[in-house]
Amino acid sequence: MANYASSGLLEKSAYIEAGGQGELTRWKTPGKSGYFTEKGVHFYPNVKREDIPILLNRDYKRLIFDFGEKYLFFREEILRCDRKIFLLNISPWQKFTAEKLVRELAEEEWGKVMPLFASAFASPKEKSQIEEAFHIHIMEITGICNAFAISGKSFSMMNQLLGENAPVKKKFSLNLTKRKR
Repeated sequence: MANYASSGLLEKSAYIEAGGQGELTRWKTPGKSGYFTEKGVHFYPNVKREDIPILLNRDYKRLIFDFGEKYLFFREEILRCDRKIFLLNISPWQKFTAEKLVRELAEEEWGKVMPLFASAFASPKEKSQIEEAFHIHIMEITGICNAFAISGKSFSMMNQLLGENAPVKKKFSLNLTKRKR
């Protein structure tokens, strides 16, 4: 999503790993500034809760947070988000974990911004069971094999996740007229 916001929507974007998973540091080591850049996106690994207000006050148009399994610890930060997207791992061996997350989230007060549930590689059977049991819709994230090469087929899905409309490509014309010498 951060790559799409940066490349597709032309917004200054950051991806913030706040759940302490440490997955980003397996990919690259951050510089002295605490982040690394890839394809125009700033990636912040292992962000502490007290550092989030600093990031919120930077000039980013779009911040994508990954709270991991510690989402309840970051409840106040989640409540401040304009979009609340919870990615569920729905497979036969992870169905219990997905149900636990949905159950815990159902008990929360969200105000006017309701959470959106999404899943990549969902088992259709488990997905429909969770949807029926909790009266929710789980959006399927499809067709993204490489986060840095999102196909045009996925643009409308990314817009829906981010709550945006795709930018309209404007025709650029240069009006040249010949000068008389």
